[in-house]
Amino acid sequence: MGEEALNRGAESESRSWLAHLGAVLLLFGLVGLAYANSFRAGWHFDDVPNILENSYIRIDALDRSSLVARNRVWQTELTLWRDCARKTPFKAGALSNLGLEYINRGEEDRGLAELNRALQLNPKLAEAHLNRGIAYGRKGENELALLDVNAALAINPNSAKAFYNRGMAYLRLGRADLAQADFAQAQRLNR
Repeated sequence: MGEEALNRGAESESRSWLAHLGAVLLLFGLVGLAYANSFRAGWHFDDVPNILENSYIRIDALDRSSLVARNRVWQTELTLWRDCARKTPFKAGALSNLGLEYINRGEEDRGLAELNRALQLNPKLAEAHLNRGIAYGRKGENELALLDVNAALAINPNSAKAFYNRGMAYLRLGRADLAQADFAQAQRLNR
């Protein structure tokens, strides 16, 4: 997974913890109200721990069921990115990552379709150009691969991955001198 994907995953994790924290705060607020009203309602303080325990069990059950649902979605990178792309169809990053996952599975044509959608949404997304260049390279369409990797480098000239992949395209085209220069640049950027 890319760094951007990990950040998004961490962000959504923090949101789920916020919801859990909100539920716990609500629970303690309700227990406080129950305690304050216990004398008027004829309750005894001994009932409050039972209320707290029953409420916590319900919240815990809801939390566990959401974990099970999330684990189904996060089972593989493909299911994760399919879900992201389905939920956010106008986010180019999710489509780009879905496209890359298809490419990694050897489904270049499906990957290209997702990457084309991503680039329609955001033509300046360097990762989408780079991923599409990788797909073209794997299909043996090295001139198209060079066009996309060059587009990625025009947007992000400090991408070691783009220099590496352009070097690979140059190698496949028999241009070892240009490939060697790109590999050296990729290595410098990776330090």
